Amino acid sequence: MHRYVGSNLMEAGSDTTAVYLQSFISLITAFPDVQERAQKEIDEVIGTSRSPSFADWDSLPYLQAIVKEIHRFRPLAPQLIPHSTTADEHIGQYILPKGSMIFVNIWGINHDPEAFDHPEEFNPERFLHSDLGAREGADCTGRRNDMVFGSGRRLCPGMEFANNSIKINTINMLWAFNFHLAKDATGQPIPIDLNDTTDGILLTQKPFRCVIEPRSPRHAEIIRDNYAAARERLMNFENELSESERTNEQLVRSGHLQASHVERPVSSSSKLNNYVGHTVNVHYGEHVVQRYVADALESLMKGKTFVLQERDTVGNTLSEQNVPADDFAEMIVRV
Repeated sequence: MHRYVGSNLMEAGSDTTAVYLQSFISLITAFPDVQERAQKEIDEVIGTSRSPSFADWDSLPYLQAIVKEIHRFRPLAPQLIPHSTTADEHIGQYILPKGSMIFVNIWGINHDPEAFDHPEEFNPERFLHSDLGAREGADCTGRRNDMVFGSGRRLCPGMEFANNSIKINTINMLWAFNFHLAKDATGQPIPIDLNDTTDGILLTQKPFRCVIEPRSPRHAEIIRDNYAAARERLMNFENELSESERTNEQLVRSGHLQASHVERPVSSSSKLNNYVGHTVNVHYGEHVVQRYVADALESLMKGKTFVLQERDTVGNTLSEQNVPADDFAEMIVRV
C-alpha cells in the first residue's frame, strides 16, 4: 500500500508542476521583456560553459520573482482543495457549523487591490521591492508566498518536491531556450490568450502555439552532452518502454564525428565522454528528428560493430585497429 501512496504523491506533484510549466511558457512568451531580463541575469551568473544547478538559485533574484509572480498571477488551484470542519468553529462574529465545506479563495487573495498594485498585471518586479509583492503600507498579516500549496496540517505534502521541480525546470528552460510567439501564414504574430484556460480544480492554460529554440549552438551542445551523461542512469527507468522504443532511441553526444542511426551503446555510455563521436538527435520509431552523416561513415556496413577512437590521439576517424580494449566504447551503427 505504501508504494501506491508514494506514487500518488509523485503523480500529483508531477501534474501540478506540468500545469505550472504551461503557465510559465505562456507568460514568458507573452512578455518578452521579462524573458530577456531573466536571461540576462542567468547569463551573468552562469554563462555558457555549463548548465544551471540548484546552487545557482539563490543568486538569481529576478528569476525567483518570476516564480512568485506566476504563483500569484496564475495560482494552480484558484480555490485550493475544499476542507470540512470537524466541529463548530467561531471566527470573529461568524459561526461555521460542523461539517461545513470550506474553500480558500486563493485567486481573490492574490488579486486583492488592497494588497497589490495593479493585481491584474503580470509584473515580477513587484517581488523585488517586497518579499510578498505587496504594495507599500498593505496589511500582510497571515500572507505567505506558498499559500498556493494550502495551509495548516493539510498543507500539500509534496510542496518541497514541487518547488524543487519548478526551480530546476524554470532555470534550465530560460537558460537553454528562447520562446517566441508563433506566426500565421501572413507572418503576423499569433497572440496567446492568457484567459483561455480549462475549468476545474486546476487552472490550466489551454493549448497554444509558440516557437521554442536553443539560444545558441553552444547551448544546444551542452543540452546534448547532458542527455548523454544521463543515459546510463535513466536506463534503469526504461523497463516500460517497448523493444522498438529501446532500439530506436539514439544517444546524443557532442564531438567531431557524426554517426547516423546509432542504437544504444553495447558498453557503458559513460565511456563515451572521453571519445570523439557525435550521434544524431533523439528519435523514436520511423520518426527521425534530425539526421547527420559524416564523411567517415560512408563506408560503414549495416549492423557492423565499430569503435570510436579516443579524442586527440589518432584523429577524427573510426577504426578497429590498435585500440586497447579498455579505451573504446562500442556502438552499433546502421546506415
